[in-house]
Amino acid sequence: MSSGNHQAQLPLITKSSNSSATYGVQKAVMLIFLVMILMLAKTTCFPTILSENKVGTAPEITQDSTWHVEIPHGQILPGAREAPMNYATRANPWAFLPFEGPRISAPLNAFTALHFPWTSTVHIRSEVLEGFHKHGYRCQMEGTKGIVPGFFVIKVSNLWHPPHGLARSPEGFLKKVEDMILDYETQVALSYLSFIYSTSSTFKAGAAKRLKYPRNGKFAYSHPVFVKVTDLKSKMWTVGLIDREFGTFVKVGDGHVPLEHFKWADDFGFWVAAFTGAESFPTSQLSINDEQGFWFDSPSLFMTDGQLYNPQDLPPAPTLHRTKSVQPAEDMSAAVSAPIEGETDDHEIQQLEEIQRCLTGNGGLLEILANGAERALVVKQDYYVRGGSTSDSQTAVVLEGRKCFGSGCVIL
Repeated sequence: MSSGNHQAQLPLITKSSNSSATYGVQKAVMLIFLVMILMLAKTTCFPTILSENKVGTAPEITQDSTWHVEIPHGQILPGAREAPMNYATRANPWAFLPFEGPRISAPLNAFTALHFPWTSTVHIRSEVLEGFHKHGYRCQMEGTKGIVPGFFVIKVSNLWHPPHGLARSPEGFLKKVEDMILDYETQVALSYLSFIYSTSSTFKAGAAKRLKYPRNGKFAYSHPVFVKVTDLKSKMWTVGLIDREFGTFVKVGDGHVPLEHFKWADDFGFWVAAFTGAESFPTSQLSINDEQGFWFDSPSLFMTDGQLYNPQDLPPAPTLHRTKSVQPAEDMSAAVSAPIEGETDDHEIQQLEEIQRCLTGNGGLLEILANGAERALVVKQDYYVRGGSTSDSQTAVVLEGRKCFGSGCVIL
């Protein structure tokens, strides 16, 4: 009887054991499911929340900060245009002149070029120099053989992207990338144009004598390198330009420039309008403004950060009087940029197309330099008269963006 009762209870014991096992399996499955949810949240929601404060900000930058820089290729960011070519590998003409080369040629010697992308290390050596859309720093560069001789200036976007994979792009960052690429290609075009101008027979036989350049003097625009910049401490990244450091630098709102140097800059502007306005050149007639640099290291005048554009593509120019509502010319391309944050308007698209045709179009600057700058189109010697040049006897003149008295000028 007791044996029968014992046998009758066996199914109950088995059923209880099965229930416990099933419950254990269910609990394990739920635990695994919760872990998966937490892992998914960690890789999606949490980083965005935790890094939200980083979006649209910059890393802490000191005079001891170290950055990794590379000359990018391919697409820098989803939705952005392809990274521009490293134009200096196609043409770096100033590098072959012993005096001007070490001052304004593209600093390719500061990069490790054993593989792509080319890389270097930047050591910040100054406080920030703030512009409207860029921040500048004096720096040193380190290559495979240690610190590269001389100092450089790195100008980066004032908007940084959080580390890869941690957060969305900050609002307007894509446009910052596009604007920096346009700025880079504009500076390269100005550097090429200034080389062609300074080595042309029009300059040697005309402008150099008329404007009283020292013997062998030239008008030379700096050739920058476009880079992707990563702060090694925070892993945040942005884009920027690297130039060789100028001995002196004058920009909008500060400094004194001799009147003769303004005349040299004006003459280059008149020549560029005539040169690019020729039927054989692939762009519309282009103009220059926002002249900066004005580093005179005899016998040459060195320039940087100018703007090259088709005047028909821009809104009416502001009055000469500086007001709070008028942006200084430091970043003219950005001053006429799209009214909606993060978008590019028709003016900028036309500007971009003009600069690209200027550089790479049929009969453009790369083709001219490949064939020899001395064989470029010869501009007639009266280009400066047709351009509206002031006479040498004029001692006081008010020009757009500057006021000149006798032998000197102040940028307004």
